[in-house]
Amino acid sequence: MASFKRSLDFAVRLDPPHLAVFPLMVLPGTELWHKADVLGPRYDAAPPYFIRSHQGMNEHDVSTGWRLVDAVDALGPSRTIRLLCREPGVTFSGIVDHWLKWSARAERPAEDGGRLPVTATHGCP
Repeated sequence: MASFKRSLDFAVRLDPPHLAVFPLMVLPGTELWHKADVLGPRYDAAPPYFIRSHQGMNEHDVSTGWRLVDAVDALGPSRTIRLLCREPGVTFSGIVDHWLKWSARAERPAEDGGRLPVTATHGCP
């Protein structure tokens, strides 16, 4: 996960017009699909063939990755957040971590029995 976060921070420093993160899929006919027996990834047997775990990421890490996709979708377009990431000691991945912690708290049931609103969450399939 640390390597992924470094890559995310690097991408944000390039200031792309659009930042997108996609989950890994083991698509039939690809090199990864052909080497799946050797590499040992666990993935869905039916389309869209999402990865469930592999040597570098366990199931918890992959689940966290889905939450990171939501966070990047919600935070990536913000020019303010992108500018904030230029400040010393501030990273996009750090902001994402804080947003994920906040959103996890916000998704807990409110005291009145309702749920607190959270933007841009579509969850793990």
